[in-house]
Parts: sequence; structure tokens; C-alpha cells
Amino acid sequence: MSSTPNPVVAGQNIIYTMGVSNAGTMSANNVKATVVLPAEASFVSADPGCVYNANVGAVTCTIASLGAASSISLQVVGKIADAGSYSTVASTSFDGTDSSAANNVAGTQLTVTAAVPTDGDVPIPAWALAMLGAGLLGTIRKKAV
Repeated sequence: MSSTPNPVVAGQNIIYTMGVSNAGTMSANNVKATVVLPAEASFVSADPGCVYNANVGAVTCTIASLGAASSISLQVVGKIADAGSYSTVASTSFDGTDSSAANNVAGTQLTVTAAVPTDGDVPIPAWALAMLGAGLLGTIRKKAV
């Protein structure tokens, strides 16, 4: 499982990619691949066959049948508004017996950085404010004379 871009700027789309593989010799039926988004994430979209459950913050993708020795890649898109470090976990299951259940869970760590204001407001340094104030004060004094 991966998350890109990483790091990501707060409020930008994050693409979570999960690879699901069947290393067995028979098809796996009714495969469920679930991505649990961080609590702070908002769901944006997912591949066809995937359903978002807002009650638990998870996206579940259903694959009717995954052939022997084959794999598929699934994507879920989300956003996080606040800077920080976030974990996402994915898991898989299917109808039948899994001889290697230990590899059915994966995770990724994501760093979200603060967004830079884009509203045109640029902080003015204190020295610039002092010069601006002195210039205005000089103009006012000249008019008062």
C-alpha cells in the first residue's frame, strides 16, 4: 500500500494505492479489499466497485473473482485539511481458506504539510511597517505646517 504524493500539502488530493494479489493456484472469489482512512480524512473518490462507508471512514472494494497468480491495483482518493502525520491501513479477505493470512494487512504513513496562504495576503515585516508609518507621519507633518 502507498500514498502519493508523500508529503502532501494540506487540502490536496491523496491517492492511496493498494495492490491485491492472489498467489494461490485457484481463483479467489468475493475478494474484499478495505482501506480505512484516517479519522481526519475526507473521502473524494474511489475506483469502480468500491463503496465508501462514512460511518466507519472506510472504503471497501469488491472483486468478484481474482484469478490464480494474478493481481489488481485499486485506488482511493482522499484529502486531509490539517498538517500532521497520519496512518492508513488496508486489509483483504475472500470466501475460502487463506494459506497465508499474515500478508492480508498493509499500511502507509503520510506526512501532511501546512498549506501556504494563497489569498494574496502577504505578511509585512515589522521594519517595512515602521518605514511606512514614518513616511506617513512625515507627510502629515508637512501638511500641518
